[in-house]
Amino acid sequence: MKKISIVIVLFLSVQIYAQIKFESGYLIDNFGVRKNCLIKNMDWAKNPEEFEYKLSENEEVQKGNLLNVNEFGTDEGNKYIKLVFDFDKSTEIITQISSTSSPEFVIKTAFLKVLIEGKLNLYVYNSNLGTAKYYVFKEGGKLEALVYKKYRVSEFQFNENIMFRNQIWNLVKDSDIKLREVEKLSYNYTDLSKIILKYNQNNGNLLTDNTNKSKSILNLYAKTGINLSSLEISNSVVNSKNKFDLSTTVYIGLEAEFLLGVNKNKWAIIVDPSFSSFKGKVTNANGDLEAEMDYSSFDLPLGIRYNMFLNENSRLFINTFFMFDFPLKLEATYKTNFGLIKDNGLKWQGSTTDYEPIFGLGYNYKNKLSAEVRYCFNNDLLNRLRFYDTKYSTLSIIFGYRIFQSNKRK
Repeated sequence: MKKISIVIVLFLSVQIYAQIKFESGYLIDNFGVRKNCLIKNMDWAKNPEEFEYKLSENEEVQKGNLLNVNEFGTDEGNKYIKLVFDFDKSTEIITQISSTSSPEFVIKTAFLKVLIEGKLNLYVYNSNLGTAKYYVFKEGGKLEALVYKKYRVSEFQFNENIMFRNQIWNLVKDSDIKLREVEKLSYNYTDLSKIILKYNQNNGNLLTDNTNKSKSILNLYAKTGINLSSLEISNSVVNSKNKFDLSTTVYIGLEAEFLLGVNKNKWAIIVDPSFSSFKGKVTNANGDLEAEMDYSSFDLPLGIRYNMFLNENSRLFINTFFMFDFPLKLEATYKTNFGLIKDNGLKWQGSTTDYEPIFGLGYNYKNKLSAEVRYCFNNDLLNRLRFYDTKYSTLSIIFGYRIFQSNKRK
């Protein structure tokens, strides 16, 4: 627990000192006055109710909100407009899904994010209810909430209100878009933006396209380094404890880092398969064998990463993992009251059912080179052997080199 606390404190300290970045942007106040400014661009996953800005680099930070701002945006492409609209408060949380097919509208005032502007505009509102809500506005018309709702028809059966397809068709049928294209639409960002982009482009009236400003990125890193592993085996029945010498092995792995296209790519999902091993023995003062371990495994850590950007080229990151451990070899020799016992029947029965925390802290340069220190806390290799407790910990120093990147951010 003490080690976990140290990691958390270290993480918070690094985050506090990470550089806050303000980007060129603008705001329009309640009087219609436009002000160029610097906005703290959080690339918000949910629609913000307020934001921080500075009128110049050296001026103090101010707050913009629904009371004093009608519109704001950054040069990079995030744009928000304050609007009054019908908000469907229906949720997709399973335990709270309504049995009514009709939307449950309430009047709401909020900043809608502008995705597409042209003859037909597309907006989105992301809330905590489980589904992004989309809105459209056509020249000469009014703002419409695109209706999609999942509802309960029995205890274990659900249906969908897909009225949004009819709404879209009524808006685009004056173009060469076919009905069959609309009938296939799903209520998601990809499908809706694609059909509305096509409509505006066909009409020669595409003014703004903010749909690709924040993209997910997949990085693959070849990784190598060293593992420093410690092992201690104890038996509560005979009151024995054997501590092995520190083992040094080579780390070889491949990391897939999927940077999510929200919050300025601060969050990532990572998969980091690698191999690990430990081999050692313990002898008493007379040189007699007390314990011996020969262990190797294929490790598949799945985790999340939080990035702290220092500047355009550098970022610090912290990881936490859930480990799937597939032992390839697990031979243990241990001393008992009946002499030495060697057990090699534990293959495939390693630590796959036990979760021990894994934390990592690292640095990345230009999304190309990385260095990380990672610690895996006490793992019980003999978790299915009665009376034995195994504490297996590993400190890894890992270096990475990017060998592939897709979906580069524009």
